[in-house]
Amino acid sequence: MGLLGELDSLRSLLDQVVLTPDVRDNWIWTSNKVEIYRVNETRHTIDDIILDSSLNLQQTKFNRSIPLKVNVLAWRVKRKRLPVLAELDNKGIDIDSVLCLNCTNMAESVDHCLVACSNAISIWNKVLRWWNINYNSFSTFEELVVLSPSGLNTKCKDIWNGIIWITAYYIWKNRNVKVFGKNVMISDAVL
Repeated sequence: MGLLGELDSLRSLLDQVVLTPDVRDNWIWTSNKVEIYRVNETRHTIDDIILDSSLNLQQTKFNRSIPLKVNVLAWRVKRKRLPVLAELDNKGIDIDSVLCLNCTNMAESVDHCLVACSNAISIWNKVLRWWNINYNSFSTFEELVVLSPSGLNTKCKDIWNGIIWITAYYIWKNRNVKVFGKNVMISDAVL
């Protein structure tokens, strides 16, 4: 479509717009019956469209105690959409090596990158020590996420989950710094 065709399309769209004086301008949200926009309705709409019941995924629930970028990382991890080397290779992207860039001992999966890599282990040891929890060799990130000190109320559980996800975010950020050739943070700098 050329420039004139785009201009004609724009004109036909604008021909449908009716401006009325003394009437408040507003948007109409057509995803619910009351036509009022609500963030909660958007989340439900996204969940209905994206969630595949066969994958047994949880609904999107962001933790208000942590930054949005950390919530996005959590969302991507839960849906197996973090671009680790093994996943990129599985999707047919040509990669020289799928070995973890931090330890070069195993293929870089989400679980290895965030939990089992020697770099991640040293960080998790320090974080869990703050909570008087002994680090066990977790095989999956999910095992770490569901771990929480006993007797926590809802607010403290949100804080606990925030600490877990923020730590994971900085482990992921440290990995990306290494991948993209910037200065590498050491585990003490992450904490």
